[in-house]
Order: sequence, then C-alpha cells, then structure tokens
Amino acid sequence: MASKYLEFEQLLLHGFKQLQLPLSAQVCSQLFDYIALLQKWNKAYNLTAIDTTKEIIIRHIFDSLSIASFVRGPFVLDVGSGAGLPGLVLALVKPEINFVLLDSNHKKTLFLHHVALMLKIPNIIVATSRVEKFHFQTCFATIVTRATMGISAIIEHTKHLVCKDGRWLLMQGKFAKEELTDLGKSFEVHKLIVPELAEERHLVVINAN
Repeated sequence: MASKYLEFEQLLLHGFKQLQLPLSAQVCSQLFDYIALLQKWNKAYNLTAIDTTKEIIIRHIFDSLSIASFVRGPFVLDVGSGAGLPGLVLALVKPEINFVLLDSNHKKTLFLHHVALMLKIPNIIVATSRVEKFHFQTCFATIVTRATMGISAIIEHTKHLVCKDGRWLLMQGKFAKEELTDLGKSFEVHKLIVPELAEERHLVVINAN
C-alpha cells in the first residue's frame, strides 16, 4: 500500500468493522487506488466536491457501504452512478453480484471505465444513457440511486428495468414522507449509520410488487 495512505488505513479498518464488513488486503488496496484516481481525475472532470482522502472515505466509501446488507443480486443497477457511488464501491465488497453503473454524462462513464480497467473489477458494467431510455439484457433485482431525483421520478423512469420481485434502494439524507404516502407500493425506511459521519442518512426500500 502506498505510504501516503498508511495514516488512513486505521480509519478504513474501523469503518469496515462498524459496518460489519470484512476488509481484505486486496479490497483495501483497490479502495486506495480508487481514491487516488478519483482525486486525479477530479481536477479536470469535476466528479465530486469532496476531494480530501479522509472525506472521500467517510462521505463516499462509508456512505456507499452503509447499504451493503440491503443489496440483492444477481444484477444491480446504480442509477446516476457519477464517480461510481455507490455501485463501484459496493462491487468491490460484493464480488458475487453484477453491478451496472449507469450515467448520462460521458466524462463520468469514461472515468468509471478507466477505474474498472485499472482496478481489474470484473463484476461491473458501465453504461452511458439516460435512465428512461436504457435497456438491459435482464431485469434488475435491485435498483439503487443516491439522491439523484425524486422518489416518484426514479420509480417512473426505471419501472421497465426492475424485476417483478425486485426493489428500489433510495439513499437520502432527510426523506420526503409525503412522496412515500402517494406511491401505492409497500416500503420501509431505515436509518443508516455511516461511520464517522454525524449527519442524517436514510434508506428508502420500495418493493416492486
């Protein structure tokens, strides 16, 4: 592991322990390589407003992994993946699941292609498209998004992609109760605990059937 990241290894180990996730040497190395690529590309591509190593670990990596126990395969769609959040990070800790990282911004998907190649992540597919125009070879057991649009909008734009027994995972800060009451679908709201982050985080789980 690069020496400049040694001071953050304990932070990563602590966070994974809190999240009850195993951290192998390979995944640890891949995460630090991802951080380095994100910081490098961010200078030209403006991928994220968060650019310090510590904040990336807390606000991006830990935040993404806070929903790991809710993710079901075999195929997961990450809508508006951006810099690979949460899909790319989840793919590293869930190698048995296939993740499709979808974004309409070509510069962002170019970054994702590069990360997948450099980190040798076999279980991700990167796609450039608007979600309402996107089609795939199979349905998705899980569709996840990190506060990209309103709840009703994301369901409307992705209903052709979700499996009949699939579900949506919508990551939010404060959730909009009024949006949920008008859905006509069963749902659960879970308060997420993100290590080292003293801010509200919620996950809205909506069943397709």
